[in-house]
Amino acid sequence: MAGERAAEAGPPPAGDEEPLDPEAAALRLADLERRREGIGAVNPLAAAEREELSERETEMVAQIDDLESTAASLRSHLSELDEAVAEGFDSLFGAFRDRFAEVCGLLFPGGEGRLRAVEAEDGEAGIEVEVVPAGKRPRSLALMSGGERSLVALGFCLALAMARPAPFYLLDEVEAALDDVNLRRFLGVVRTLSERTQFVLITHQQPTVEIADTIFGVTMGAEGVSQIVARRLTRDVEGPARPYVRRALHAIPGGMSA
Repeated sequence: MAGERAAEAGPPPAGDEEPLDPEAAALRLADLERRREGIGAVNPLAAAEREELSERETEMVAQIDDLESTAASLRSHLSELDEAVAEGFDSLFGAFRDRFAEVCGLLFPGGEGRLRAVEAEDGEAGIEVEVVPAGKRPRSLALMSGGERSLVALGFCLALAMARPAPFYLLDEVEAALDDVNLRRFLGVVRTLSERTQFVLITHQQPTVEIADTIFGVTMGAEGVSQIVARRLTRDVEGPARPYVRRALHAIPGGMSA
């Protein structure tokens, strides 16, 4: 014990050193005591807590490395996905652009229709639609008549249907703004596409009813109760020069008639 206390006290002062000043030693001792009190009480669990924190640090570093690796993998996959989407868009847009030009040639005889991929100043991509009817100068869609705008919109939808046909399409009075000539042009394209897909058209136009294979209607019964009428139409070809022909009406089994 005496040896340990001597080691803690340090080596004895050399013989040639000046003796310590008691007042200076007292001041230094008081300063050291204040500093020790400022440190606070000794935490006997400090070593265990340090070890625990070290383990948590090691675990968090491993998690951060895993997240960075996952982020790099996701960035790589996103880059591949962007390339695949761009390639698929280019392929689809090429077919869509050709079909739009073809449909515009049918809906606007002698006219032209073009689609262009554009990019805004903020980097947002878009598609620019340009349709020039026969004998008219190029102009924006806002300056076209209501019927022309409707025909352009229908041409856009029909071109998409031709490029990527869906199982069926539902059109709700889309031809309401068309005159008789443009209506029959539109119905001619629909009739052609109906050989590859199905169209369900809600309409009040007689020419639209004429091209249908099956019609469903709502009629008022004798007692003022609405009834559903279903009819399947049979074609009777009267000559190649007539684009729209007469049909005979036959009731669908199970349908209700007025």
